[in-house]
Amino acid sequence: MIGKRCVTVFLLALLAVIFANDILAQQSDTETPDYIYRTRAGDTLIGFARRALIEPGRWQDLQRLNGIANPRRLPIGTPLRVPVAWLKQTVVDAEVIDIIGTVAVGGRALRVGDRLAEGDELDTGATGFVSLRTGEGAVIVLQSGSRVVLQRLRRYDGAAAHDTRVELESGRAESDVPTGNAGRFEIVTPVAIGAVRGTEFRVAFDQQDRSARNEVVRGEVAVAGLGGGATAETAIAAGFGARTDSSGRTAPPVKLLPAPQLAGPAASFDSPTARFSLRPLAGAAAYRAQVAIDASLRQTVVEQLIEANESAPAVTITGLDDGEYWLRVRGVDASGLQGVETVHRFELRAQPLPPTLLQPDPAGKQSATATFRWRAAASGPHRLEVARDAEFAQVVIERRALAGEELTLESLAAGEYVWRMAAERPDSTSGPWSESRVFTQKALPAPPEPIELRDRTVAVSWQADSGQQFRVQLARSAEFKTLLHDEQLTEPRWQFSSPGPGSYFVRVQHTDADGYVGPWSAPTAFEVPAPRWIRWLTVVSFLPLLL
Repeated sequence: MIGKRCVTVFLLALLAVIFANDILAQQSDTETPDYIYRTRAGDTLIGFARRALIEPGRWQDLQRLNGIANPRRLPIGTPLRVPVAWLKQTVVDAEVIDIIGTVAVGGRALRVGDRLAEGDELDTGATGFVSLRTGEGAVIVLQSGSRVVLQRLRRYDGAAAHDTRVELESGRAESDVPTGNAGRFEIVTPVAIGAVRGTEFRVAFDQQDRSARNEVVRGEVAVAGLGGGATAETAIAAGFGARTDSSGRTAPPVKLLPAPQLAGPAASFDSPTARFSLRPLAGAAAYRAQVAIDASLRQTVVEQLIEANESAPAVTITGLDDGEYWLRVRGVDASGLQGVETVHRFELRAQPLPPTLLQPDPAGKQSATATFRWRAAASGPHRLEVARDAEFAQVVIERRALAGEELTLESLAAGEYVWRMAAERPDSTSGPWSESRVFTQKALPAPPEPIELRDRTVAVSWQADSGQQFRVQLARSAEFKTLLHDEQLTEPRWQFSSPGPGSYFVRVQHTDADGYVGPWSAPTAFEVPAPRWIRWLTVVSFLPLLL
């Protein structure tokens, strides 16, 4: 009787121990998340426990938790549930791999190559962007206006896995978690937790309405709401997104907007302004545009939100240096979810800036020499082109490496021309062209001819165009220092009283109907002979000298 009672007590005690261990395992399973390990060739439960667990003796708890019959024979690929609290862990860091603008951590500005520790708080400010690489190789890009806390940066020793948890207090984070990460990767907002594995996804938290948005590009995200209105865990597949409100309620996932289309985007711009027109996208309330200096689109230098209610939505970019850029545009739906992106590479070649054209004026005229004046916007030489057509297909004059701000051409055939200028780069290529201007090169006015000498008058005429007025001058020298006559005329002819015997010079200046005053013509020389009786008197006066 006593023997049976002892056996009964022993069996009850054994059951109590087993039950207690099961309860312990269940409590561990409930109170701490599990890490799923996929067994490999040669794995045993005991070997795994020695390698990965804080207490290797808990291999038996693992056996019961996973219902493993033979701890020495584990088929390859068997999923092994391990409470995270049982695993050996090492605190690791995250590396800053890209940064634009000023991003602060603990009151100091971050630099590329800095290492960040568990518990660090980052603030990107209004214009900063920063990219981090965590231990498992995930890349987290924090957008402008973001504040985050690196809550957990751990590595599970012996299990080839990591445990990363980032709290997004405000702003936007875009993460690319490599496939094959066996650990955990979580982005936490005040209203929801997003857990992923091998996923590219985006998370945003809006401080104003206390809502979070998850957008999945690749893989799948499990979103669990936080708060009194939290719904059951929501699985969001690739190409879908969901909004979690301030109570923790996650709305059913919706399909993300398709990629917007650019209307005939240019690949290169030679002006400081780059403009891209957007084709209207159904369902878009706005468009989010970003410009980056790298193909991975992590180093963002421009960010814009364009309202979709504009009749012709467009992205207009100014203030960038010459170089290669990548434009990314996403449609934004009414709930704030950003859709699939379109990416376009383009190049800016806007420097050095062209000079300001001064002379000839627009639609101006020149005669004789052709003089060009400009005001330089950049140091260094300049380039000039003069053409017969607005497309510069018929360039008649090209001058390069021009120094200073003025050039005079001694001869240019009469006609209508177009001119433009550009600044030259050190490699002898040219920057963007200035505006083009039209001017008219007029022929020099023909000198007055013929000269008609009459008894008491002199008659002069010259060629002219309709509507012109004239100024004519008479002098004894070709320099016209002392004027005998200076007349304003409306007809291309002049008749005046003979000034007396001697040599004279006459010249004319034309004024067009539009007010343009041309240069003086070349002077015409003429001789007014003495009267015949004066000539005979002169001859007679010399006769005594000849006798």
